[in-house]
Amino acid sequence: FSSTYKLATYPTLTWNLVGGNAPGGGRQAHTANLLSDGRMVILGGKCQSDLCPFSEVLVFNTNSSLWSVLNASLAGDAPLPRISHISVTTNDDKIIIHGGEPIETSDLAVLDMRAVNLTWSMPMTTGLAPSPRFAHSAVMVGTIAFIMFGQINNTVDNKIYALDTDKWTWLQTYNPSHLEYTNTGNVPSNSTPSLSPTTLTTGSPTEELPIELPYMAIAMYIAVSICVIGISAAAIAGVLICKRRRADPKGPTPPNLVGPNVLRPYDPYNNLNHMQPLLGGVNIQKPYDPNNNPGPMKPYLVNPNLEKPNDPNDNPSSMQPYLADPNAQKPNDPSDHPSPMQPNLVDRNVRKPYEPSYCRHAPPVGNVAQLPTFATAALLILPDYWEEKEKTEATDQ
Repeated sequence: FSSTYKLATYPTLTWNLVGGNAPGGGRQAHTANLLSDGRMVILGGKCQSDLCPFSEVLVFNTNSSLWSVLNASLAGDAPLPRISHISVTTNDDKIIIHGGEPIETSDLAVLDMRAVNLTWSMPMTTGLAPSPRFAHSAVMVGTIAFIMFGQINNTVDNKIYALDTDKWTWLQTYNPSHLEYTNTGNVPSNSTPSLSPTTLTTGSPTEELPIELPYMAIAMYIAVSICVIGISAAAIAGVLICKRRRADPKGPTPPNLVGPNVLRPYDPYNNLNHMQPLLGGVNIQKPYDPNNNPGPMKPYLVNPNLEKPNDPNDNPSSMQPYLADPNAQKPNDPSDHPSPMQPNLVDRNVRKPYEPSYCRHAPPVGNVAQLPTFATAALLILPDYWEEKEKTEATDQ
């Protein structure tokens, strides 16, 4: 086998194939050690045709998923090729191997992976060393390498050995030191636990790291809840207002309601208020006739022409000074409107019965604006009266 797999531990346990095929083909019964820079070092084992020499160092970069092969110098012939050995890594990226088969041995070999030129060394140890074995296990705790169990010839060993990698001494008692080198989160790095020399535990298994509360998530949930409550309150208030308006469809009574017209309930002239001041002389046939509502925008309203209510000649104003003798046949004839630009205009048009001069009893044009509302209404009625009188006199003659 020459495949490499990565196990993701968060958020779930997931295996992924990485790196493709390793150079040189597959191998078995080898060891793998992870360095501080993310490189994984493969040592020993059985290659395709024979045992893999320790002069061949296979390296997989876990950051780039790329393979490389490095060469390391041996100390003579050592370490000899082997399988089923153990290996540990120190805090300064030294790899230590021990034991293995087919030649049972208890030797130690060290490879410094930070050296410019990779070279194996064989340290001399003191103390009671374990017997030659293979298929055992090992773990690094601080600066102490623990070697455990394994097979010796046809028997299995159940003993634990501790090697001080600073002094290269096999220990008879264990005193924890430099636990920060292999701190996994359960042991504070700036404290040393008080343990007896024969105790092999390295800290309280129930001690846990403090967990930070997700303050941002909590704040977000609170903000969303406030928004939902506000929107719900606004919706309920809107429903209540709509129901209240439906219960009282008439609404408030309009102010100053006087004399409503039953036939035209929505006639604006029936609701006198401050928006329609001084309403007088309304023409029922033409309720929207602008000539019926004299105001500051239409001063001096006199004798409207009922046939042409919108005839501009009937409403003299400041924009049409000195209006006299309009020509009914040519209402827009400039000759009928004397002005400073057309002096001495004569020849009254007798066809226009509502010309201001025929209203013998009408007051001067300039005084109409000062008359009260009832007087203005009387002026609107006088032309009809004089017209009927003149017709009667003509008939009698």
